Amino acid sequence: LEVMFMRRGTTPTLTFILPFSTDGMDVLNLAFSQNNKVVFQKTLKDVTLDGYSVYLTLTQEETLKLSSEQGLLDIQMRCGFGESKFASNIITVKVEKLLKDGAI
Repeated sequence: LEVMFMRRGTTPTLTFILPFSTDGMDVLNLAFSQNNKVVFQKTLKDVTLDGYSVYLTLTQEETLKLSSEQGLLDIQMRCGFGESKFASNIITVKVEKLLKDGAI
């Protein structure tokens, strides 16, 4: 994931490039956490798999749950292929504020 920041109230598409193929992946959890609390999670049904990549588009409602006052957002992917389970490093990005809050 090459995201430097995430702006509240937007609909970003996140791209996670894995060191292995997604073929046969049968479980996935993406956790989005601020201040050591999970704000929301995504599962296999929420993403698109393509070769070595995982794509996820967030909604305005999801990014509006993030706090720019907390400053940083931690993201971690866990996935599995049968009995084999993997966890990514934690990715930390800055959450940017909006001048006018809310969905448009």
